[in-house]
Amino acid sequence: MKKLLFLLANLICQLKILTYHSIMLTQIINAKILTPQGWLKDGSVLMRDNKILEVTNCDLAVIGAELIDAKGMYVVPGGVEIHCHGGGGGDFMEGTEEAFRTAINAHMKHGTTSIFPTLSSSTVPMIEQLPKLVPG
Repeated sequence: MKKLLFLLANLICQLKILTYHSIMLTQIINAKILTPQGWLKDGSVLMRDNKILEVTNCDLAVIGAELIDAKGMYVVPGGVEIHCHGGGGGDFMEGTEEAFRTAINAHMKHGTTSIFPTLSSSTVPMIEQLPKLVPG
């Protein structure tokens, strides 16, 4: 029974690999992966355009995917920065698009996925001006 379950799991994993074959992918393998259910060992993270498609306990390489061998390192979700004045030489208090982009890019480079710029020491007119810098 155990062998049958293993073979079935392997077959499902291979079917997923065939499904993803025609799109450009990146796959992280050989990592300790933190999931909502706990740590996953010997699994992989499958991504397209820097967005996670799947986290799985199947460590078979996806055909055509760019492989990143984590060599036992950790893979964890991106951070949410809830108190941030800037970064990378850019300060949100400067009130310029360039400062915002500099700070945001510095944090993104190190895994931050969301930022709450801290402006509490700004003047009210400066704070009112800042939403005009944010696209969309």
